[in-house]
Amino acid sequence: MRVDAKVEGVCEGVIGRNPGEPEFHQAVREVVGSLGPALYKHPDYLGGAYIAGFVKIARAVIVQGLA
Repeated sequence: MRVDAKVEGVCEGVIGRNPGEPEFHQAVREVVGSLGPALYKHPDYLGGAYIAGFVKIARAVIVQGLA
């Protein structure tokens, strides 16, 4: 599977778990997309908990920023 497809899978998973939050979806897409060069070099980062951990941290930051 290509890295692009895995990145899209990560983004779709985030959207499925956090429906109705387009700003968060956009932030995840932008940041995960900007990691492209690193993900091409280390595609195993997508398979582990690295990206999932990032998404949880990003979600917490966004929620606290809105409070």
